[in-house]
Amino acid sequence: MNQRRSLQFRLFFLCLNVLLGTVYAQNTSSPYTFNGLGEVSNTTLIQNKAMGGLSMSMYNPYHGNITNPAVIAKVKFSLFETALDFETRQLRSNSSDQSELKYNGGLNYLTFTYPVINSRWGLSFGLTPYSNVNYNLNDTQSLPNEDIVNYIYSGDGGITQAYLSNGVSYKNFSLGLKISYLFGVISNTTSITTGTGPTLSQYISEFSEQRRFGDFSFTSGMHYDAKLGENYNVNFGAIYEFASNISGASTQIFSQKNYSGNSINADTVFSETGSIVLPSGFGAGLSLSKNMTWKVGVDYRIKNWSSYRNFDGSNQSFNDFWTIRVGGAITPDPTSVKNYLERITYRIGFQYEKTPYFINLTAINNFGINFGISLPIASYSKLNFAFELGRRGTTNAGLIQEDYFRIYFGASINEFWFRKRKFD
Repeated sequence: MNQRRSLQFRLFFLCLNVLLGTVYAQNTSSPYTFNGLGEVSNTTLIQNKAMGGLSMSMYNPYHGNITNPAVIAKVKFSLFETALDFETRQLRSNSSDQSELKYNGGLNYLTFTYPVINSRWGLSFGLTPYSNVNYNLNDTQSLPNEDIVNYIYSGDGGITQAYLSNGVSYKNFSLGLKISYLFGVISNTTSITTGTGPTLSQYISEFSEQRRFGDFSFTSGMHYDAKLGENYNVNFGAIYEFASNISGASTQIFSQKNYSGNSINADTVFSETGSIVLPSGFGAGLSLSKNMTWKVGVDYRIKNWSSYRNFDGSNQSFNDFWTIRVGGAITPDPTSVKNYLERITYRIGFQYEKTPYFINLTAINNFGINFGISLPIASYSKLNFAFELGRRGTTNAGLIQEDYFRIYFGASINEFWFRKRKFD
């Protein structure tokens, strides 16, 4: 093995170790993650994120697909794909003239895709975040005796998804099944102090709940590729997410602490095992492409979050979710040997969604604009970048508006990096 190939493998395993070390990093800090499982991730590859999240019908033989398991049926190369993300989020409300800036980041996905039978049967497995909880809220109330009560609500943790997808194709039609194992821990804490200054209470009263999860969920998919003349293709894709009962356990603890954080006493007040109900969902997409030069498409997706149930059977005021995504990509000349810029893929898209959050009789909506590029580095391997500018929520009804900017960086490494060479 020559020095160049040895360096490639060292870089690959270095990236792998760094990424595995960031699996439990917080990807989002938002007060809207306080309910349910927190913020459920839009898990797509960087190439899809840069087009507004298009993924239902977007087929490329040199990329995997996390969303629709049927699309991987026609993959032509073994692929390792991974990404990190970084986010800044500015929070604003009408109750305060000040705004708050948050920074977060972590692993976005880690996937392997393999053509079991070239262009007929594809297999993919990997690790992605499913949901994220990360918030810290303060509230101060006055009592009739003119004393002050200070409440601090905080939460952290999330759910990780380990998945295995299989897709098979016959002629232009493909079917797929994705099996996911969801696991993780979510902690929610309420801390209470009374008084201020010389009347400040001696201890902090704290009520915390820790929920642990571990169970399977399933997603089916289909994909159809129709040829239009010599150069054009129309692709249609759809997925169905089955409702799932996710087993878990909840432990609630009441404690008193001093201001150094040391526990004075603690007592488990309630502990139970049970399950939460994740709702069913459906998504479909349509796209048009010209060879490997350009493509445009649209996705629509719904999920019945009004059917979500917590351990106690409550819905936690969730509404049904829907989103529409529109985007496209262009590669001026994929085979150019003289002009590197013409081999770069340029992408753009946007997304609008009605989130599941319904607070103070107000629906929380989200709008984002996405763009990005893929830089060829070796054969069909690429470095991928995506950027997202968005706004969620409103300052009306005592709520919080979030303006965010996300950066995604990752790589798609094809089988030529893994294949053993006969000659060096």
